[in-house]
Amino acid sequence: MRSFGGELRSDCKRWLERVTYGRAFHYSALRSADVYTAELMERALHSFADRANALMRFAGRLAAAEAAALREALNTMPADPATES
Repeated sequence: MRSFGGELRSDCKRWLERVTYGRAFHYSALRSADVYTAELMERALHSFADRANALMRFAGRLAAAEAAALREALNTMPADPATES
């Protein structure tokens, strides 16, 4: 049987911060849920050769309110987010 203990500990180091309080530990997230979701979406897109097509298929599945929110976000962001300071 395969052990996942090492992998889980490794994942926790990337996603959780552990602080010792006496003999107990307190864990808190290093990323917010929206940042985590964006990272997952970016990883998924990175695996496709035709990212534009994947984005179109994703957008086509959005509810009207979600599509409107996406349009608004795209309209308010800089042309090249990589240059945003």
